[in-house]
Amino acid sequence: FIYILRGRSRSTSLAMGLLSLSVAGTLQFFALFIGITLLQLGVLDGFQMQSSTVLSGLTDLILDPISHALAVYLPSWGLFLVGLGIIMVSFNLFDHCLPEMTLKEKGIGTISQFVYKPWVMFLLGCGITLISMSVSISLSILVPLSQRGMVRRENIIPYIMGANISTFIDTLLAAVLLGNEAAFTIVLAEMVSLSIVSAVILIVNYGAYERALLRFVDWTMSDNRNLTVFMVSIFVVPIVLMFF
Repeated sequence: FIYILRGRSRSTSLAMGLLSLSVAGTLQFFALFIGITLLQLGVLDGFQMQSSTVLSGLTDLILDPISHALAVYLPSWGLFLVGLGIIMVSFNLFDHCLPEMTLKEKGIGTISQFVYKPWVMFLLGCGITLISMSVSISLSILVPLSQRGMVRRENIIPYIMGANISTFIDTLLAAVLLGNEAAFTIVLAEMVSLSIVSAVILIVNYGAYERALLRFVDWTMSDNRNLTVFMVSIFVVPIVLMFF
């Protein structure tokens, strides 16, 4: 959205967001049936982590003192604004540090022969999201990379697939800390289901899946009415599913 306000290409700016939502939607649709089956059969009931497991990371040791110090002087809404400001400044710095280039410049073309392979991008998406613990962060960096010509939208579909799996790791750990075995099993079933669907797509016919998604994104951006229908559906569908 910010890139559109800056006057950048509307199609390039929106494509990453639409592609991310489309990949997530298609994966979740097929994973839903697998997940329900796994839960009904009780296949994953025997897999549980002990609540006594130590779950503290280096980021907590670094960031907790800072956040606690700010909490002394700022109200909750003030902390929210500080966090939002830090994110905006960070992405702005990231954007300005990226050079303008194409995939054929400065050895990028050679590197892309390996890096942009579907399985490599899939694992990269899993890894970056696992480190950041946020799919929003791992996917947001794709927008400036795309704007600077360092990544094409067709290359990042496997990346998004991987990110949509490892983003549940924080929810999984939260279930462990709360000692909620049912929640742990549900989240684990979600991750396993998404992994199965992603693996099948990458192995069986990834090319057809990629082309179908890109055609759908192009159709959505081709007309404001199509875009409106898409935006309304991503809010309406979850609400409808709540009643089933």
